[in-house]
Amino acid sequence: MTWPEVDVHDRDELIYVISGELLDHGRSYPAGTYLHYQNGSRHQPRTESGVRILVFGSETV
Repeated sequence: MTWPEVDVHDRDELIYVISGELLDHGRSYPAGTYLHYQNGSRHQPRTESGVRILVFGSETV
């Protein structure tokens, strides 16, 4: 499964991989991995085995 569109970040975002495997930018991120996507970054992650993530982002006003 590939995310349906390119994810463009308008603020910093932290992701914790709870279970499964996240594939992004040619790398594999297994359960227990923390990722930091900076403001202005873009990506289109995917998974082959399924993934559950927890996303943290700052609130916009």
